[in-house]
Amino acid sequence: MVGVFVAVAVEVFVAVFVAVAVEVLVEVLVAVAVAVLVDVLVAVFVAVAVAVLVDVFVAVAVAVLVAVLVAVLVAVAVAVLVTVFVAVSVAVFVEVFVAVAVAVFVAVSVAVFVAVSVLVLVAVLVAVAVAVLVDVFVAVSVEVFVAVSVAVFVAVAVAVLVMVLVAVLVAVFVAVSVLVFVAVAVAVSVEVLVAVAVAVSVAVLVTVFVAVLVAVSVLVFVAVSVAVLVEVLVGVLVAVAVEVFVAVLVAVSVAVFVTVLVAVSVAVFVMVFVAVFVAVSVAVFVEVLVAVAVAVLVEVSVAVLVAVSVAVLVDVSVAVAVAVLVEVFVAVAVAVLLAVSVAVLVAVSVAVLVDVLVAVSVAVFVMVFVAVLVAVINKRAGGMGLISGRKAFQRPMAEGAKLLQTIQDVYLSKDVTIA
Repeated sequence: MVGVFVAVAVEVFVAVFVAVAVEVLVEVLVAVAVAVLVDVLVAVFVAVAVAVLVDVFVAVAVAVLVAVLVAVLVAVAVAVLVTVFVAVSVAVFVEVFVAVAVAVFVAVSVAVFVAVSVLVLVAVLVAVAVAVLVDVFVAVSVEVFVAVSVAVFVAVAVAVLVMVLVAVLVAVFVAVSVLVFVAVAVAVSVEVLVAVAVAVSVAVLVTVFVAVLVAVSVLVFVAVSVAVLVEVLVGVLVAVAVEVFVAVLVAVSVAVFVTVLVAVSVAVFVMVFVAVFVAVSVAVFVEVLVAVAVAVLVEVSVAVLVAVSVAVLVDVSVAVAVAVLVEVFVAVAVAVLLAVSVAVLVAVSVAVLVDVLVAVSVAVFVMVFVAVLVAVINKRAGGMGLISGRKAFQRPMAEGAKLLQTIQDVYLSKDVTIA
């Protein structure tokens, strides 16, 4: 009875212990699984929240960058439009000024041409008057004839010299005008060059016309002089009074002609010089003003663009650095949390497994001990064996076989005898 009681007690103890161990193991596993699930959900929530926050921040940063770039582009466009407007205004002003200068030059050239024509006509009239006076005042003296011839020759030479001087002055004036307008045209633009070319063509035509008129006047003067010489050779001699009169008339005419020519040349030169000086000064001043304005505008635009780009780049860099840092921190935190959770789970599982193994080992040891004790008691009481089906065959095969072999060893042992 004692053996049966002990066996039943041991089996009940082992069953209760195993049930309790299994329940504890299930509760621990459930708690660990819930903790791991909570940690994973928290990590996922944090990661999603950080990703959404980073996306929103990046979107805001991109919007700000686009707005800044649009503002910079608008500012640059306005600056370019202002520059183009200023350049077009300056070009129009220069073209108008050049047109006015060309008109003034043409008017001056026409005035010079008219003055020279009048002077040539006066010279022709003087020559005709001299011829008439020579016809009227006739003498028979060879000396007077020689004197008259010399006077006429001197008058012709002086007239030719004056005409040559006029032609030279006109050529110099035209050359200077051409050079000045060519220089101005090169400094301004191709359109101004076309205008100057037109002006130069007009000046050349006027000069050619003047030269032809001068040549015709000289030919007329020479023809008249030759006629006078022929008439003198035929028998016309000039008296002393006529000679003095002619000399005085020629001197006065030459003086008047030279004075008028010098005055007109000086006036034309002064007008052309003033016009060229004003045109060059205005062009240089406008070019310098436009260059300074463009340089200042470009420097300000570049400075604003660089400052805005640096600010936006710094903001974007800081945002990206913060986002990367947050992502790295979240990743590290999640990794650490998962590592700790896994470590806790492994530790708890190992502890529970050790407890279960210890409980199972203790149960097996108690079962074997009880079986051996019952077998010893039964053999010493004269028994020949035990009924161990429930104890052996309700266990795993290895444990059941070991239990049966242990009981057999007790009955086969010679050390255990009948009491």
